[in-house]
Amino acid sequence: MIEFVYFLSILILFYTYIGYPVTLFLVSLVVHRRVDRGSITPTVTVIIPVHNEEVLIGKKIENCLGYDYPAEKLKIIVVSDYSTDRTEKIVKDFCSEQIQFLSTSERVGKVAAQNYAMQFVDSEIVIFTDVAIMNRKGCVKLIVKNFNDKKIGAVSCRDVAIVDDYTSGGEGSYIKYDMKIRSYASRIGSIIGVTGGFYAVRKELTNDAWNPAFPPDFFVALKCIERGLRVVEDIRIKAYYKITPRNQDEFKRKVRTLNRGMHALFSNKGLLNFFKFGMVSYELICHKFLRWLSPLFLILLLCSNILIWNNSIFTILTLSAQLLLYLMMLFAFLSRDKFRNIVIIKMFKFFYLANIAILKAWFEYLKGKSYVMWQPTKR
Repeated sequence: MIEFVYFLSILILFYTYIGYPVTLFLVSLVVHRRVDRGSITPTVTVIIPVHNEEVLIGKKIENCLGYDYPAEKLKIIVVSDYSTDRTEKIVKDFCSEQIQFLSTSERVGKVAAQNYAMQFVDSEIVIFTDVAIMNRKGCVKLIVKNFNDKKIGAVSCRDVAIVDDYTSGGEGSYIKYDMKIRSYASRIGSIIGVTGGFYAVRKELTNDAWNPAFPPDFFVALKCIERGLRVVEDIRIKAYYKITPRNQDEFKRKVRTLNRGMHALFSNKGLLNFFKFGMVSYELICHKFLRWLSPLFLILLLCSNILIWNNSIFTILTLSAQLLLYLMMLFAFLSRDKFRNIVIIKMFKFFYLANIAILKAWFEYLKGKSYVMWQPTKR
């Protein structure tokens, strides 16, 4: 029984992080569902939810006003989640007919603020973007071309993390790994999550209020898939953002995101039916569910390996590798400034924080806790 747990843990961990992306890559060599892009210029509304963002909102609006898209077809809505700083004044100082400022009467959270803004949208396409995201001027013109294909429900851009010497190597490496997986999934059919900082969706998919407890970048994909529409990535469009250098901020964000993702997936568990949803179910099971279970299998692997450590050369090597891994994670966590810029140290620290975040998210989810209120991570 112990050996069964040992080998099962190895198999699941290997398949989750290596086998799954390899299978997607192999399938993508055979299956390539193209997007029928066209030169269209539908009406577009850009929604920017904010809470006390006086530092960033001016630069964000300048970036949006610089989009290479017909001004008469582009509207920008800044919806304030009851900001108490100078955000409203800064927005209104632009005096542009393209810009509309809205504000909630109390703190309601990011998704609820977006739901409120949707009441004022009458365009064909809605783009959701975060205040910390910067884009090149051609991003809107490029992203709407995808909606010439009637089977496309939402379009994601590509995450590009702006890293410094401290943050590079940890989350930056993970983002590159995750983006590669997403490119394979998009080629095959549909991705299961968009870049939350900048994505576009058909207006009809926003007509029903979105659940504030669900992450919109994941939930919008689920809504599209349920309606038989594709969610694709357009790698020509980039969302540039800076990774937070503070581990405690990043940890809180991860726990919140994971918790909301769990609520969204298990409230839509019908999508896990492989016989009905095929590759999408496979992606959800491997990319979400198995990855969320990885801390459990890491613990099972260590415990079972300790009990059978001297059974063979293989069990000795795997236990040695695990002990080295955990020692490196401990060293990464305790390391002082002079060591923190070593890439391998940052990678182990990120791996440690990510798995602890998953465990905490599970604990909160099983207790019934959900995150509705929203506090943006300072970048």
